[in-house]
Amino acid sequence: MVIHSPQYVPYCASLAYYRGGAADIRHCNRALIGRGVLLTVPVEGGSRSLKRLEHACGGRAEAQADLRSPRISLHGDWPRVHLGALEAVYGRAPFFAHYFPAVSGIIADPPESLFGLNAAIDAEIRRALRLDVLAPELRAPSEAVVAEAKRLRAQSDPALSMLDALFRLGPEAIFLLVEAF
Repeated sequence: MVIHSPQYVPYCASLAYYRGGAADIRHCNRALIGRGVLLTVPVEGGSRSLKRLEHACGGRAEAQADLRSPRISLHGDWPRVHLGALEAVYGRAPFFAHYFPAVSGIIADPPESLFGLNAAIDAEIRRALRLDVLAPELRAPSEAVVAEAKRLRAQSDPALSMLDALFRLGPEAIFLLVEAF
């Protein structure tokens, strides 16, 4: 499984990101969650600075070191807005209470850089899904695992964030990353 540089926010990176494909640095500060809610982390220099970064990187995921440079803007109260949106959309989801405290701690007191925020949330998602341990199992899954993956994928929107799956499915969200079909 190949994982590219974190986007904002890997909690809002799509399932494709965690399946090993998508790295869209044009929207590295944006996140799509349930109910069509789009969250945006403000960066110094605004969206123009991200567009300049994308142009300088040529849209290549290999230019991940350059993603360390955008600094999060202190403009507005975006952490409170994002946490409120997550609570409004997922507050009644079965696993929200289990995973939200760790995610909210990161968002409430974010690192200075967009890269730092992305990396912290990515690490939390990987820890919650036990990706370090279970990733090899996803490459050559049994028939039962493939069947469960198909069942869960039918209930999931691949365009939404991984947090959608985590809050709704809990540990079973790992099945959405199976590559075998």
